[in-house]
Amino acid sequence: MSPHWLIMTKQCLTTQRTFSGLWIGILLVSLLLVGCSRPHPEPEKLDPIYLDLKAEESKAQTAAEALAEEIKLGKEELAKLPPRDPGRRKAEQDLRNQASQLVQIEQMQQYYQIRAKQRVAYARDEYLKAFERNQPWPKPEDFEAYKKSKQLQSIDKNWGSRVPKQTRYNRKPEAEIKKQLEEAQKATK
Repeated sequence: MSPHWLIMTKQCLTTQRTFSGLWIGILLVSLLLVGCSRPHPEPEKLDPIYLDLKAEESKAQTAAEALAEEIKLGKEELAKLPPRDPGRRKAEQDLRNQASQLVQIEQMQQYYQIRAKQRVAYARDEYLKAFERNQPWPKPEDFEAYKKSKQLQSIDKNWGSRVPKQTRYNRKPEAEIKKQLEEAQKATK
């Protein structure tokens, strides 16, 4: 055998080894990236309930800041009024009402803050359980229940605002009601 042929074979083998080693390396790295799944470090950021709580907290904070500014301006205007001014009593009452509203808004802000912290702990725990069982998280039915609960809490609890008042002016006569009942019974037969 000629030495020239040996050199060519050796070069081909080393380039082929390098080339196949490169392909094996790329394959291993891609398998590791695709095959490895780790839990999300902050699963609460995937939770729509947590995100809604944080949004409500920020809304309460901006409302509290705006109301605090209004109270500050109201106090300045009250200081400018003379002692026996007829509008002074109304201005003082408005300031007291605004101060109580500010306390309520600050309480709501703290409530949303505490609920968000609780939701973080719950989300991390439930996410890990779902991750171990290989289930999707968060559950959409949880968010739907949260939205329904939120909607029910925001409904006006005054019965008169939701149910029309029956007076002699908008009440139907008895003859008309009997006629409607008879028609409904005939339709079902």
